[in-house]
Amino acid sequence: MGNKGVLEVSPQIYLIDVSPKVVGKRAIASYIIKYNSSAVIVEPGPYSTAEKLMSKLDVIGVKNVELLIPTHIHVDHYGSASYLIKHYKSALILVHPRGYRHVINPCYLWSSTRKYMGQLADIFMKPEPIDKDRVRVSYDGMALTFGNIEIFILHTPGHSPHHQSIMLSTGELLVGDSAGIYIHEHDVILPMAVPPFNLETYVKSIDHMLKYNPSRLLYTHFGVLDNAIGNLKNIKQKMMIWNDIIANKCKSGISVNDAIKIMVNSDSDLKTSFETVMKRPIYRYALKMSILGYLKYNNLI
Repeated sequence: MGNKGVLEVSPQIYLIDVSPKVVGKRAIASYIIKYNSSAVIVEPGPYSTAEKLMSKLDVIGVKNVELLIPTHIHVDHYGSASYLIKHYKSALILVHPRGYRHVINPCYLWSSTRKYMGQLADIFMKPEPIDKDRVRVSYDGMALTFGNIEIFILHTPGHSPHHQSIMLSTGELLVGDSAGIYIHEHDVILPMAVPPFNLETYVKSIDHMLKYNPSRLLYTHFGVLDNAIGNLKNIKQKMMIWNDIIANKCKSGISVNDAIKIMVNSDSDLKTSFETVMKRPIYRYALKMSILGYLKYNNLI
């Protein structure tokens, strides 16, 4: 990456690597839309790296944060917002309506996170409650103006019911987890189907994003991809292919690990990237939970 974990994606838009040290570099990206010395932050990242993010904001000359926009309220995407909002006194957070209650009181979210993520949750750390006066809710198609950039909020459930993707007038689409996970080491995109996964909803969300004709995809996990239309169509197809593999090759009661073996032997992209996926905690968790999501979706466990 660029200087000190910062990459200028395009004029006024920066990627900052906010990966906790123990999960390795280039695992979680935060995107900064900068105008003069103010910023909108899309994907604040985990609570544990809030100070790291703030130090990088200093590097690019950000003195004030006006708005925090997590794509959804999983702790690796939004957690540090609860820290940043105390430092940047005028900052607000914009969440999907179904995420509102969780950012005000994250106790249930945290309990569920620890159940599924285990040690990874402790690495990200528990978010603090955010005062409801600092929280705003989005609606699908919501348009905001920041400097000379328009920001459009697209409701894109499927990965989670409280997922929103962010389309910029400059052509970039910040997808969160609504278009798979980008394994940059191998230049492949793999499905993200964490329970409660719904294939039809996920596919409809990809179609919704396609209507906005983006030029580039900005992934939280992790990096920037050109040919946005082609890559969105490819992950849409792969989401359906993986479902067909699970439905046709897995028997009721199969274990997640056995289903992963079937998928590795059935998908060339996963086979190529599998060793890397299993070495990296976030990728490994995403794969296991995605296979679990497909199995549950097909009523196999």
